[in-house]
Amino acid sequence: MPDDHLHRERQTYHQLRREVTAGLLYDHSRLNTNTVKTLETASFLYALIELMSEKGLIGIDELDARKRIVGEPYLIEHSTDGYCIHLDQETSGCTIYADRPVPCRN
Repeated sequence: MPDDHLHRERQTYHQLRREVTAGLLYDHSRLNTNTVKTLETASFLYALIELMSEKGLIGIDELDARKRIVGEPYLIEHSTDGYCIHLDQETSGCTIYADRPVPCRN
């Protein structure tokens, strides 16, 4: 009887090990796919930036300045009622719509 119990524990252990291994292999595969897509996107963006710079559409200094602005987290200030401070309570419209920050444009 003790041998049966030990045998079942070993089977359970081996089954669990196979499942964990399969899960790790799946995670690795997905991460690899996402890394490839990220690198492809970065390559495309660098080529696009270079082309725009060569055509005089944007300067690298200008892009670096914009990158610093957009790259910082943007937190919208809220009034005491919890709404954005730029919300017109009467019209429910944005009071800075034409000049709204990037996070509000999506």
